[in-house]
Amino acid sequence: MKASAHLLKLFLNDTLVTALPLGHHPQSTAPTRELNSLQNRLTSLETTLINLTQASVNVRKEIKALPKNTTTPAKAKVPLTPASNTTPTYAAKASLPPHPSAVMKTSAYTWPASLRPNPADICATINSALCSTNNNQVHVSAARWTQKGNLVIWGGPNTTAHNLMTSLPAISEALQASLSVNSISAPQEPPPVRPNVKWSKLTINAAPTGKTNTREAYTPQECHQALLAENPTYATLTITQPPSWVRPPSTYAPGVHSSLSVSFEDPDGTKAQALLRLRTLHMLGHVVTLKHWRSNPPKNINKKHPTLKRPTLNPIGATPTPSAANFSPSPTPPAPTSFTGLAFAPFSRTPTAPTL
Repeated sequence: MKASAHLLKLFLNDTLVTALPLGHHPQSTAPTRELNSLQNRLTSLETTLINLTQASVNVRKEIKALPKNTTTPAKAKVPLTPASNTTPTYAAKASLPPHPSAVMKTSAYTWPASLRPNPADICATINSALCSTNNNQVHVSAARWTQKGNLVIWGGPNTTAHNLMTSLPAISEALQASLSVNSISAPQEPPPVRPNVKWSKLTINAAPTGKTNTREAYTPQECHQALLAENPTYATLTITQPPSWVRPPSTYAPGVHSSLSVSFEDPDGTKAQALLRLRTLHMLGHVVTLKHWRSNPPKNINKKHPTLKRPTLNPIGATPTPSAANFSPSPTPPAPTSFTGLAFAPFSRTPTAPTL
């Protein structure tokens, strides 16, 4: 670039070039006009773009300033017409309210094995008594005897729990007369009845038995009163079985501690979980612990098969002793067979040379 500029400078300063006459050419105005028109159009286009950009910015600001509506429009619900002759599903049956039930404590009654009233007769007696007392809205559909001798009754499909509970005194009086007819022994008062609700059972460990040389272990009522006095959470429970010792109290030695089992109404299991979160209670000056109730497994592993016996293992290196039950004499070995006129060469370990 520097060399070209230098040559151009020399060419222009040359005396011959400067002496040459230069012709005059008039300037053309057409390119200038076109250039000015194009520049005006570009300027107008640039102005238009600037205005559009400014307008879009203003619109965005207005949109952001508007309040946000978070509620979605509700969808129109299409009314469903129930299908005729449809079979109810399991979910529909499970959603129906269960039959209310009640438990009657009839363990004080004793009958011969063949004279205890059957459930059908009990239901008929109760329903007849309810109809005579204008309790037509209550109907008993089933009854069952428990292993402890108590009676469980279930209301009909149209019987509510409230109506059944209000009719329990009339049911108890009706059964008092009916159950006393064929019973060997019967109480003088009507049997107590309570609603049949789900219950939970817990174990109270490390409880003092109170057994001494001069007195027996604490009674269930004494344990219950001791727990009521020191534990507000326990006082809110509806006890179905008072605290009872897991072993016969007569087998306890003086001064020992043992475990109690207690049952209480707990329809959804929340009361048992609340007690287990506490983990401890106070009773007769001692801190006792709470655990889930677990029934003990059977001690006799051969209860179902008493003839089976556990195999006896002999120590390592000891000779097993045969028992008389499975001893069998070994069979007599057969007599050796004699071969007459045959001679056998003695066995030798030395190899012999092959015969050529």
